[in-house]
Amino acid sequence: MLLLLMISFGGGCRGERTTFVGLAKEAHPPMVAVVSPSPGAVVRSPSLPLIASIDDPGATLHLRVQGKDPEGDGRFWTFEPRVAGRTIIQRIPLFRGGNEIELVAENEVGERRITFEVERIEARSERVLTVELAWEEEEGGRDADLDLHLLRGDGPLGSAEDCHYANCLAQPGMTLDWGVPADQADDPRLDRDASVGTGDPRGETIFLSRLEAVGRYTVVVTPFHGRASATVTITTPYGRERFGP
Repeated sequence: MLLLLMISFGGGCRGERTTFVGLAKEAHPPMVAVVSPSPGAVVRSPSLPLIASIDDPGATLHLRVQGKDPEGDGRFWTFEPRVAGRTIIQRIPLFRGGNEIELVAENEVGERRITFEVERIEARSERVLTVELAWEEEEGGRDADLDLHLLRGDGPLGSAEDCHYANCLAQPGMTLDWGVPADQADDPRLDRDASVGTGDPRGETIFLSRLEAVGRYTVVVTPFHGRASATVTITTPYGRERFGP
């Protein structure tokens, strides 16, 4: 809707009158354009920067990353990005497989919603060490939840030498730097966690894409809630071994 403005001013003792006629700018929901990534992009990185432009720096923003990995675990992360000038920059984690990314910008007039998909691919051969935890609830163990830990050497639980659900996700601020500094190939990742997002996969997975030249790793399972019987499967290029009941 366009508004017609008429502004008049008196002209003093002679009674002169000046009138300005103009059109006011139409109010509208925020205009948003995603610069990167491109819709339908296929990437290998566990995270990437989302970059977008917006014409209303005061708009409220909501960002959601919904994942559906090949094992069927539906999960999501949500963010509230901030605007720097008229640019939105937010690093987002990606789940293995398909990712639906939804950016919503809202002001007092309405909202603008943009949805697109990005796929993260990863060949199994890139994983030189995979540790998988699965469990079944025992009698009286309703809503049981176990936590998987991969320790670097004999590192203590809860330290920077312990990869677990609270510090080892492919999410900004939740990664560990093992081995060569700033080289993600030898850093552990937990890419399947029963307590993240939606779904109830009853399992967790930690993997490494490259082992340290001289290193030893320890696997630990701790109970978080309830009672359950657990099985741990360790897979390397040399084979697979299962431990458990």
